[in-house]
Amino acid sequence: MEDWTKSESFFDAFSHAFNGVVLALKTELNLRRQLLIMFIVLISAFFLGVSLNGLVLLILASAVVVVSEMFNTALEYIEDVIHPEYHDALKRSKDASAGAVLIASIVAIAVGLLILIPPLMEALYNI
Repeated sequence: MEDWTKSESFFDAFSHAFNGVVLALKTELNLRRQLLIMFIVLISAFFLGVSLNGLVLLILASAVVVVSEMFNTALEYIEDVIHPEYHDALKRSKDASAGAVLIASIVAIAVGLLILIPPLMEALYNI
């Protein structure tokens, strides 16, 4: 069994963080879906000529979704180790963290629609 030690360098800390991202990408289908949607939205925004401010808001909204999904994943891992059997309090905790991801996603969708619909309508009108 490995001993836990504090990262001794920036490279060690970065390596651990990168491993966490890779693990989440390998194990979390929703995270992969969210990143795909983020990529599609950002490419669409670029081709629709969305302003720099609009792009920044889209990136921030997308990042909040991805970060909340990763926190949700981390919490689920911890809970599954601490108490592998079903427990009502852990179910409520998991539901609450999933709810945070849902709220972040709804807000990101609203931001995306508010930013993307005007240039999309203009592009369709000019066809």
